[in-house]
Amino acid sequence: MLLYVDIPFAAERRLLMNGLLTWSVIPALIFYLIGAYLALLSLQGARQQRKFESTVVRGLAVGLHGLTIWSAIQSADQISLGIALMLTCVSFAMALVLLLNQLRRPMNHLDVFVFPLSGLSLLLFAVMPTTGMVRVALPTPLFIHIILSLLGYSILALAALQALYLALFDRLARTGRTLPKGLALDSIEQMLFESIWLGMIALSLGILTGFAFIDSYDVRGIIHHTFITITAWLIFAVLLWGRLRAGWRGSQAGWWTLAGFGILALGYFGSKFVIEVLIPQT
Repeated sequence: MLLYVDIPFAAERRLLMNGLLTWSVIPALIFYLIGAYLALLSLQGARQQRKFESTVVRGLAVGLHGLTIWSAIQSADQISLGIALMLTCVSFAMALVLLLNQLRRPMNHLDVFVFPLSGLSLLLFAVMPTTGMVRVALPTPLFIHIILSLLGYSILALAALQALYLALFDRLARTGRTLPKGLALDSIEQMLFESIWLGMIALSLGILTGFAFIDSYDVRGIIHHTFITITAWLIFAVLLWGRLRAGWRGSQAGWWTLAGFGILALGYFGSKFVIEVLIPQT
C-alpha cells in the first residue's frame, strides 16, 4: 500500500537535460564524500570532531540533495514515484535525520555509510530514466501518506545499520576485542531502539493513512505489498514487546531489526523492481 500510485509514465532524462547534474548533483556527491571522510577520521580517532565544520559540510550535501529533488519535480510535467526517485528520497531523508541528529550527538559510524550511499543514489537518479508509477497532481492526504512512509522507511533503515553495528560489536565484545573509539554497545543499543520507536510511529501512521486515502486496491502488487508491510510491522512490534517484557538486547535485537527491515524493503522496493523492470507495463 505504501507509496503506490497508478498512472502510466513515459521515461525521460530531465536531470541531464536541465543541467542539474553539473550544478547540484556533482557538488552534492563531493560534499557527501567529504562528510564521510571527516566522519571516518573522527571515528578512527585520527582527527578531533569539529562540530561546526562537519555540520556545514553535511548541510551543504543534504541541502543540494534536497534542492536537486525539488528542482527535478518542479521541472517535470509529471512526478515519477519509481525506484530511482524513491531511493534518492529515502537516502535524502536518512542523511537529513543524521544532519539533525548532529545537533544532539554525532553518529559518525552511520555517516561513513549513509553519506556515500546518498551521493550514489542521487547520481543514479540523475542518469537513470524516471520510470514508474506517477500522479500528475498529488492531493494533500496522499502527499502526507508518502511523507510518513518515506520517514518510516528512512528511520528504520538507520535502525538496520545500527543493528549491523550492534551485532558486529556484540560479537567483538564476546571475544574480548576492543571496540572502536567513542563507540559502546549500550549507546548503540539505545540509539537503535530510539530509531525503532520513531520509525514505528511513522510507519504506523503511514499504514493508517494508506488505508484511509488509497481509493483503489486494483494496482498490480498492492495486495501482497500491503501484506508484506504489515508483516514487517508485526516483526518490529514483537521486537519492541520483547525489549519491554523480556529485555531483549545485543545481537538478538539486532537480528530481529534486520529481519523486519529486510521484509519491509522487500515489500516496497522488491515489488517496484518486479513491476517496473521484470514485468513493466506496456
